[in-house]
Amino acid sequence: MAIIVVGGISAFFLLSGNNAGEESYPSVGDSITYRASGFVPSKGSFEGPVEIRITSVSENSYTFKEIPKGNLSAADQDRGTWKKNEPIADPQTFGEAEFIGKENVVTDIGTIETDYYRLENQTEGGLENKEFYLENETGITIKVSAESPNGMRMNMILVSTNIDALKEKFE
Repeated sequence: MAIIVVGGISAFFLLSGNNAGEESYPSVGDSITYRASGFVPSKGSFEGPVEIRITSVSENSYTFKEIPKGNLSAADQDRGTWKKNEPIADPQTFGEAEFIGKENVVTDIGTIETDYYRLENQTEGGLENKEFYLENETGITIKVSAESPNGMRMNMILVSTNIDALKEKFE
């Protein structure tokens, strides 16, 4: 899993360490690009692609590089290391998410069946909502959205990948 921070908001990309076919995730060079858009009250609207690229893999963890592009290119390029099989966001956040059911998500590279999760969290400022759409075998996030009571909103959807086992799942 990698947490992407774009304009002060978090989105999620999970490489679960599960096997899909004969490949194990992640592998060095694996890449997924998301189209990110939203609004941050202190910074305004944003939109652009964000690439997540795996740069190294060990038995228990992997390192990724976040590469914002377009009008997001001024954002910091994050680099991080995560343990394989970590839950999305953090154990407390995702552990409270409710499985809603299966849902087909339409992306630029086709339609894919996902596991749809929703998290509603009551904060002091109001209700915060997050939705996650995960490919059900690899656990890779296809789409994520979030809204917070302070007016922040964010959407990210997969637009390209070089992971063949994932590309094969799109109709």
